[in-house]
Amino acid sequence: MQVLSLFDGISCGKQALDSLGIECEYMASEIDKYAISVSEHRHPSIIQMGDVQAIEPAGCSWDLLIGGSPCQSFSSSGYQQGFDGESKLFWEYIRVLNQGSFKYFMLENVSMKKEWLDIITKELGVEPAYIDSRVFGAQSRKRYYWTNIPLSPIPIDDSSETVSDILEIEVDNKYYLSDNTVNRVRNSRTGGTRFIDYSTKKARTILASYSKLPSDAEYIENELGYRKYTPLEFERLQGLPDNYTDILSDTRRYQTIGNGWHIPTVKFLFSYFGLGLSC
Repeated sequence: MQVLSLFDGISCGKQALDSLGIECEYMASEIDKYAISVSEHRHPSIIQMGDVQAIEPAGCSWDLLIGGSPCQSFSSSGYQQGFDGESKLFWEYIRVLNQGSFKYFMLENVSMKKEWLDIITKELGVEPAYIDSRVFGAQSRKRYYWTNIPLSPIPIDDSSETVSDILEIEVDNKYYLSDNTVNRVRNSRTGGTRFIDYSTKKARTILASYSKLPSDAEYIENELGYRKYTPLEFERLQGLPDNYTDILSDTRRYQTIGNGWHIPTVKFLFSYFGLGLSC
């Protein structure tokens, strides 16, 4: 089985397929050197294809095309440029899909304005599945998934996993916030959410910019004060194996994990893909 992954990041698609026992020849298009280093470290069999704009798929056949085209221009936390910003690379996904031969495809992206959503839906020819990953794990992460993989009804009830299930027992002091940072977050217009009762809480969507301590991010309150999530906790919130990105600095770990997919969610999608093929 052959899989082509565009905007591959740290190869969350490969991780999900592996966890399902679906063996494949996995080709990845990515240009971020930090993400590539993680992919090559964890999945050395991946064939790196380079920049998506250089891929010429005409005459080639694959079983599955996957990708999460850049969301910065669609996201409510971005500049709202739509297809005029970084998110214009969506058209590269469409180019590859139309020029190549694929049995199945899946595209992931964020919540966005209806006008942009409608354009993507029209181009792909399928209605998206809107999934909040809280039904599969401890993180609330609302995303659209356009796919021709035949899916069963999507769960709507929250999973039992909460933030308490992913927290490290012992955390280095470097992850605790200074008084100045705490005051900045408290006094910002957007504010940050700090957990009181871990046993009943889901995490908000994790951010790739987390190392910059954004005011609209989420922080943890405990008897010692306020702290960030650790990179390992970020991995757990995305459903990744512990220390999956540990070859990187903390800053790069937050960035690459935050830009990735929620593994249990895409695993749910791919489970129906796997049932339809002889792998």
